[in-house]
Amino acid sequence: MSAVVASQSVRAAQGVCRATRAWDGGKKVAGRKRHVVVDTAGLLVAVLVTPASTQDRVTARSLLRRTRDTAPDTAAASATTNDSATTTRPWSADP
Repeated sequence: MSAVVASQSVRAAQGVCRATRAWDGGKKVAGRKRHVVVDTAGLLVAVLVTPASTQDRVTARSLLRRTRDTAPDTAAASATTNDSATTTRPWSADP
């Protein structure tokens, strides 16, 4: 199985706890960021919600470990980078 990794910054309401929201300078959004891994059929494999200031590369390790635990047959992951290029390669979440 192959997987696709994606993230999206979303605005958080003023009532949301400050510890769980932050400023995403790239998107110019104050809020949270949701990171998801889906399989090629579009089914959700893993999800992680962080403050918007969290870098995608930081959460990738955690997401890939979760993917390994929930879908051990996943052989490749694909993600869109800042320059909108897509990178696909075999991966391992082992340290």
